[in-house]
Amino acid sequence: KIMKRIILSKGNNKRITQFSHQSIVKQTCGIYIYRIKRQVLEMNIVAIIQARMGSTRLPGKTMMKILGKPMLWYSVARAKAAKSISRVVVATTTEERDRPIFDYCTKNGIDCYRGSEQDVLDRYYQAAKIFKADTIVRVTSDCPLVDPNVIDLALKGLNGGKYDYVKTGKSWPNGIGTVEIAGFGVLERAWRDAKLPGEREHVMPYIYTHPELFKIKTIDYKKDCSGIVLSVDTKPQLEAVAKIIGALGKGGLSFTTADILAYLKKNPAVLKSLEGIGRRGPEQYIRDMKGKGKLR
Repeated sequence: KIMKRIILSKGNNKRITQFSHQSIVKQTCGIYIYRIKRQVLEMNIVAIIQARMGSTRLPGKTMMKILGKPMLWYSVARAKAAKSISRVVVATTTEERDRPIFDYCTKNGIDCYRGSEQDVLDRYYQAAKIFKADTIVRVTSDCPLVDPNVIDLALKGLNGGKYDYVKTGKSWPNGIGTVEIAGFGVLERAWRDAKLPGEREHVMPYIYTHPELFKIKTIDYKKDCSGIVLSVDTKPQLEAVAKIIGALGKGGLSFTTADILAYLKKNPAVLKSLEGIGRRGPEQYIRDMKGKGKLR
């Protein structure tokens, strides 16, 4: 159809040669492909990191220091290290106790949005809307070891829009390979239709509990590392993360999941310090759906 319009625009000149036709096809297709590539490159992929000070398990953990820097700094830096990420936004609350997070972000040039404490889904949606996100990557501030390579892997899992929502499975070490991704339209539908308290508190449950509405993909790790929990909810976890960063972060923050697992294998005492610490995941979130769960 494009070719026909171009040829007709030439005034139906019958003297257009076969070579001219091929030239027009080549130029037209070239422009079309260029525009598609440019649209892909210009996709605004935003990592939104939820952060607050009011954790019941480890109050103030977001700003606790690891080797002289607040834990939030590492979550932001690791997310920024993902090649596919356009920008990183910290989504905190309007509560006064969370002002230190906002002040820190403002002082250090980190994009920050303040919204509802209880309705975290709304907080994510409003942040995504303000920063014009096409795709949202959900990361939490208690995951300073989140692997940038896993973020890129999960984004590839969207497969050009074939899937609406991509998450990493339970086989990944918790806090390292813990990533969720959704397009803005998918998040907007969840924001509009989710009603249960647990759906509003945990951001993505409405999506992954409605596979009849959304095309969902889970990316599993090559082996079961579900027993390793390095999201920071306790002092032993904070100390373990500090040791890992101290050992692997000397050359930068590009160390991978495999690097962390190799370190833990060589340092069994660090791994042993994590024994008995459970992980929260979809199962716990689903149990919270009826509003019985509390913000952690």
